[in-house]
Amino acid sequence: MPLRYPFLLLALLSAQWAQALDCTDTATLFAAAYQRDNHVIEAYQSAQCPLDISNERGLGLYDVAALTGNTSLQSLLEQGHAAQKGKYSPALIRLIQTGMRYIDHDAGPIDGVFNQTTQQAVKAYQKSLGMKQSGGISGDWLSVFYVQITKQVQRDLNRLGFGGGAADGIIGANTQKAMRAFRTREKLDHPEFGQIDYQLMYQLMIADNERTKVAIEQREKEALAAQKAALAAQAKAKQEAEKRRRQAQAAEKARREAEEKAAALAAKEAEAARQAQLAQQQAQAAEQLRQAELAKQAEAARQAQLAQQQAAEAAKRAQAAQQAEAAHQAQLAQQQAQAAEQVRQVELAKQAEAARQAQLAQQQAAEAAKRAQAAQQAEAARQAQLAQQQEAARQAEIARQQAEAARLASERAKQQEAAAKAQAEKAAAERRAQEERAKQEALARQTRLQSTSTAPTVSGNATATAIRSSISGGVRKGNFVTVSGTLVYTGGENHCHINGQKLDAGWCRTYFATGANKQCDAVISKTGTVLSLRCK
Repeated sequence: MPLRYPFLLLALLSAQWAQALDCTDTATLFAAAYQRDNHVIEAYQSAQCPLDISNERGLGLYDVAALTGNTSLQSLLEQGHAAQKGKYSPALIRLIQTGMRYIDHDAGPIDGVFNQTTQQAVKAYQKSLGMKQSGGISGDWLSVFYVQITKQVQRDLNRLGFGGGAADGIIGANTQKAMRAFRTREKLDHPEFGQIDYQLMYQLMIADNERTKVAIEQREKEALAAQKAALAAQAKAKQEAEKRRRQAQAAEKARREAEEKAAALAAKEAEAARQAQLAQQQAQAAEQLRQAELAKQAEAARQAQLAQQQAAEAAKRAQAAQQAEAAHQAQLAQQQAQAAEQVRQVELAKQAEAARQAQLAQQQAAEAAKRAQAAQQAEAARQAQLAQQQEAARQAEIARQQAEAARLASERAKQQEAAAKAQAEKAAAERRAQEERAKQEALARQTRLQSTSTAPTVSGNATATAIRSSISGGVRKGNFVTVSGTLVYTGGENHCHINGQKLDAGWCRTYFATGANKQCDAVISKTGTVLSLRCK
């Protein structure tokens, strides 16, 4: 059949489906409202099912349409007289008030009354979105608001270990599973409820506050341990520096002793060299005297020999003169003999001169050998002195290098000590920064939980907790006092107390809703601020 009349076909199908609907199945109806599926709503309307109903959290279809920004559904409900325009349930107002506090906006007491404080919080939130600050309930900002608180719920469920999935603002299967597990643990009513409500957000704030206190205590323990470790490291570095300083002092002392020893050795060697040089000079002077004496003796012997020769020759000439007169023949023979004698004497003189020259050459050779030996000895002494000086210089260089190494070690020790000190100061600064961040986080969570007069009533044995925003410095271990006893309230702002400990009247107004006294435990800071109240 050609689809010439699609709208007629759709109407026929809708009519048939409407006849098969179960008006008591409100879960499907509200699921369609959260999913912005108006066709299902129209089908229920066509089946004449009542639409002015509320779910287990007190939210009507008109409230859900506002949360999801479904203005068409709101118009449908207004036209069908299932809702009155601009009139919302107290459950939605409590959700807005709790959600505002959940994202750090103070909307006043969580009482389901849209008062001036709540209106101012809505205006502030609209301003943060860049919207017109009407201060009223409308789907344009509520849809953004619901996505934001959904993301925060997902983040908190993940931090608490329930695995809420990605913080995308979409309530999927993982998020619903995590919410169901959290509601079951906290013993909230209707744990299977698959959407955000004020009880869930309030209990998440309480649980996150408890987690924050534990985290603060853990960070304080870690900071204390880090401080102790830094102090230990600083003390160790100081000990190492002192050890290196003593080593440097010992090295410096050894260097000075080595220098003194080297100086003494050099002085001793210089004195020995001076004594050797003096002895050498004295030996040279003695040798010169001996040589002069030998030369003098040789010259005297030569003069004596010459004189003897001259005397003999004179005697021979005198004898020859005396005998010259004897005979001419004898004179001639004598002259011939004298001539031969003169030849012999000349030969003897030549022989004597040769012997003298040989003796002088022998003496000069001996003197040269002595001078050569003395020169060798002097050179050996000079080489020994030079070797001693080189050894003294080497020892002095070693001592200088040791002193330089000791100086460098001392400088490194000072640098390491300065580095250890800087590290300790850095660790202290980081610890202070961590403490400050912890304080800021705690202050932000405490501000969300602050209530000016009342806190919401939580079914079962759920815990109600509020923290005053005026607390500064965070919560520290040992700064809390637990007071146990019967909660008493006689009316008025100043007549709420446990065992004489006055509490804010809002606590009593909350827990006296049933009209009976309760056994409660109050945790109070040292400044008198009520941090939490647990009642049976």
